[in-house]
Amino acid sequence: MWEDPWIPTTPARPARSLAPVMHLNMRVSDIINQESKEWDAGLLDDYENQVLSLGNICLLDGSWTASERFSGCGWVWMDSRENIQLMGTRNFTRCESALHSEVEALRWAMENMLQHSPCQSFGTDCKELITMLNDPQEWPSFATELEKIETLKICFPDFKINHVPRVRNQLSDFLAKTARNFRRELLFIGCFIPVWLPRPPQA
Repeated sequence: MWEDPWIPTTPARPARSLAPVMHLNMRVSDIINQESKEWDAGLLDDYENQVLSLGNICLLDGSWTASERFSGCGWVWMDSRENIQLMGTRNFTRCESALHSEVEALRWAMENMLQHSPCQSFGTDCKELITMLNDPQEWPSFATELEKIETLKICFPDFKINHVPRVRNQLSDFLAKTARNFRRELLFIGCFIPVWLPRPPQA
């Protein structure tokens, strides 16, 4: 009993990290820009990229430009071993803004996870989307869209959405941009990219 971790000792037990350690002797001051006295965003992103687990998660992205006919969205569901199990890409009449396309991407991804997988976790590289979901009252112009998301969330007992570095979300980004640039209506769900769609750059 006396060895239980909640009982204090002298000297104190060392802290145990829940995530991989980038540098054994790293201090908080090491991730602060000494000139601006702000967090070093680049280092933090690198650390987030190293420790993030992408098991059993649906990564999603939206794509929008002011000049294209369509907006696009894409998602990729990966199992607990980070193997791709399913993906989806579709376009729709251009929406009002890039953020609207991100919300639509989440809505469509949630609908598909309900139909095709037990996945409860979602990942996006759009921090504004997460901010919006955490405080929907501050985004009245998205009230209709967010109400749809809230209704879908009822079907997810353990709904989670996390920020994912853009470098870890490249396939969803590719699917969203491909759909946006497609010259006619597009909706595809499958286990791999069909031969009639472009290949991802890394393929």
